[in-house]
Amino acid sequence: MLRRTIFVFLGLVVLLAVFGGWATWRALQARTDLTAAQSTLSAVRADLREGRVDEALQALPALRERLDRAASRTGGLSTSVAVHLPVLGRHLRAVRNVADAGRLLGDRALPKLVDALDIVRRQHPVRAGVVDLTLLARIGDDVRAAAEATAQARKTLNTDNGPLLAQVRTKLDEVRAKVDGLDDGLQRAVKAFAIAPSMLGADGPRTYFVAVQNNAEARATGGLIGAFALIRTDRGRIDLQRTGTDGDFQVSDTPAVILPGAAKTWQDIGSTRAWFDTNLTPHFPDAAQAIAGLWHRQGGALVDGVLSVDPLVMSELLRASGPVQLGGATVSADNVVDFVGHQEYVAFPDNEVRKKLLAALAEKVFHQVVAGADSSATAKGLLKAAGSGHLFLWSRHDSEQQVLSGGLVGGALPSDAKPYLSVLTQNYGGDKLDFYLRRTVSVTRVAGRLKVRIVLTNTAPLGLPLYMTVRSDRPQPPVPYGQAKVGVAVYGAQGSKVTEVTVNGAATFLLPDTDHGHFLGTTSVEVPRERPVTIELLLTEPAGELRYRQQPLVAADELAIDVPHRVLGR
Repeated sequence: MLRRTIFVFLGLVVLLAVFGGWATWRALQARTDLTAAQSTLSAVRADLREGRVDEALQALPALRERLDRAASRTGGLSTSVAVHLPVLGRHLRAVRNVADAGRLLGDRALPKLVDALDIVRRQHPVRAGVVDLTLLARIGDDVRAAAEATAQARKTLNTDNGPLLAQVRTKLDEVRAKVDGLDDGLQRAVKAFAIAPSMLGADGPRTYFVAVQNNAEARATGGLIGAFALIRTDRGRIDLQRTGTDGDFQVSDTPAVILPGAAKTWQDIGSTRAWFDTNLTPHFPDAAQAIAGLWHRQGGALVDGVLSVDPLVMSELLRASGPVQLGGATVSADNVVDFVGHQEYVAFPDNEVRKKLLAALAEKVFHQVVAGADSSATAKGLLKAAGSGHLFLWSRHDSEQQVLSGGLVGGALPSDAKPYLSVLTQNYGGDKLDFYLRRTVSVTRVAGRLKVRIVLTNTAPLGLPLYMTVRSDRPQPPVPYGQAKVGVAVYGAQGSKVTEVTVNGAATFLLPDTDHGHFLGTTSVEVPRERPVTIELLLTEPAGELRYRQQPLVAADELAIDVPHRVLGR
């Protein structure tokens, strides 16, 4: 009896070993299929981002075949038994989960996204300044279906498999990060499609104030508001009501709005009284409410929202719609940033003529975009602009604003206490030298604190027009040619603080404040031509992944961040 029991036991061991070996071999084959599928998946996602619908359609069958093969290799009897084995079972389950998640993406999510893009490409939901709200709803339905499948794939991948080998865990984390990012983006898109009809006037006409910023004179959200436009939407039709320049703006003697939680620093300067100071704060909802309040106070209509654009946004839109003619010059995606920040000051010395040019440029870009024949190119341009951190949108309507404030386009400071850092430089001299300012930001973690090193370099050349270099703050004694006065603001996480600060090695301090709970420290520095200024500081921060929000300037920061992080904007 004992011998028989031993033989039965040994037989079971051998059988399990066979099952385990067979399952392991099948899992290795599945891993090979998944690696090939991952490469194809990346190619399909790239095609979708660039609007290459035909290429994405051609790649989908191969993607599905590889994912189906991987799923079949992890779904047999041997694998079903082996997943219950210790150690080996955990790894087999992880591979099977990846295969199952891949099938959800390949069979349901990506095809729906391709369908949505195909509607945009073939049926053109935007024609002659009118958005077809019925087509918009169909696109939204496809995006919602893709989001549901992606959310299910995310849930599948986030199943706890227990301890895994380092190489398996690393690969699984890579896949999870990609699917998480796709899911987050699609969830935001679903919410955006939900509020788009009302914002486009489906429930009644809407009026929006469009602030056109010039990054040559920097502000927290980009630059000085040099021109504006008023846009009306009604049942999908988009009309330009009027344009104007900052010469139309009036300063208010008293605050135009009350902003609970806003930084006292910016309000003391005049962010709720003077147009040119409204966007000193990076919290765009505050800037937008100040803009809307000042406009209404000087007799303008009560607007439903505020949209902010700058030359980098115009560049993305012109890339889709083609160049425009302005003042005898051709302004295109490739030169609009240089035209607004530099060339217009050289070519048009008359201040009033130049201001009107910026308003005219905004008008021409508007008409070119809404009349564009290629809806897919326009959509691509808008998506790139929205993802750049240079385009902001605020709505007066709470349900819409709740959606906007959760994304990059809403421009809101985070409402949580997670690690956060943003370095802002603002024009305190009234010149136009920020077009030439370059910034390097380095971040390391020292004894539980962030060590932040900021290097500001003024690359202004000789021979600039006087208007670009003259200092409205009238420094005494006069400063050398091209020297800029730069306001520096450092934003940290909620509850953080700065403990040490130096400028070019000399100890100094930042004036402390808070902005919607976030630490805010400010100072100002003189930045001569071609003589870099270095600011170093220690900032207390909670543990975790650091979010670094890039200020929307002409040139993105050169970053060297040696802690786990992600960059918001570009």
